[in-house]
Amino acid sequence: MHYDITLKDLFQQLPKQLFQTLWGALPVELLNLEFSQTKQRRPDIIAKLANGQIHHLELQSDNDADMQWRELEYYSLIYQAYQIEPIQQVLYVGNKPSRFTTTIQHKQLNFSYQLIDIRELDCLSLLESEEISDNILSLLGRLPDRREAVRRVLNKVAGLAENHRNDVITRLAVLSGLRPLELPSLLKEEVRTMSIRVNLMENPLFKESYEKHFGEGVQQGMEKGIQLGMEKGVQLGMEKGVQQGMEKGVQLGMEQGVQLGMEQGVQLGMEKGEQQGINKTTQQIARQMLAEGLPITLITKLTQLTAEEIQRLH
Repeated sequence: MHYDITLKDLFQQLPKQLFQTLWGALPVELLNLEFSQTKQRRPDIIAKLANGQIHHLELQSDNDADMQWRELEYYSLIYQAYQIEPIQQVLYVGNKPSRFTTTIQHKQLNFSYQLIDIRELDCLSLLESEEISDNILSLLGRLPDRREAVRRVLNKVAGLAENHRNDVITRLAVLSGLRPLELPSLLKEEVRTMSIRVNLMENPLFKESYEKHFGEGVQQGMEKGIQLGMEKGVQLGMEKGVQQGMEKGVQLGMEQGVQLGMEQGVQLGMEKGEQQGINKTTQQIARQMLAEGLPITLITKLTQLTAEEIQRLH
């Protein structure tokens, strides 16, 4: 939910290219509409286009199992307010796979809205836009070269007046958490190469996001390494087990040999595969941490490697 304020602020600054991409036209007016009932309803973005159409856009960073009912309620309230059928879209900017129900099909009610996952949206035009809000939002979508996109956005941010730059950096820091395994590290790496210093690590929001998700990345890397090692170990163990079983079957009988070979092979393969997977993954993570300049004491704590083992990785 903490992404909502930043996203709404960016959209209030009129990311013109994104509106053009979503709606095929620019809004001539953003409509400030709030519904006061038993429960307060305030839609994210309602805009009127030059052709008289009203577009309603909701911004979602998380999945919502009841989104279709929220959209239906908004449809009714917007129509009552303006007597114009709104065109409704939900723009999903989250990191998890989108799982929304976009239709309601009852005997006496058929309703639908359009769901757009920004990761599937070609955002090159947003990156090339003159609006900094477009540029920032482009980093969440589909781009041919994300590193180059980050570099271009940071160069533009560096050229802003100090007050505006600090505001934009705060928003960039917040939204980087929507792509935790990619954007924080890219932003930090590219900032180092800039001639004009933009110290993201001085921003508490970015620093918290970077440290949190760097730790999550280490954990996920280790878990995937263990899983891969086990899978390969089982496969290799089964192959060797069958082979050994067939060879021993000449002496002890095919059935007994295959069974014994498979059991021993699977067990040995799983043990070796798991250990090798853990060791290789942990060493690779430790090398990356050394490259990032993390202290050896912290690396030993996170990876369980000894200081001597880490020193040998230099």
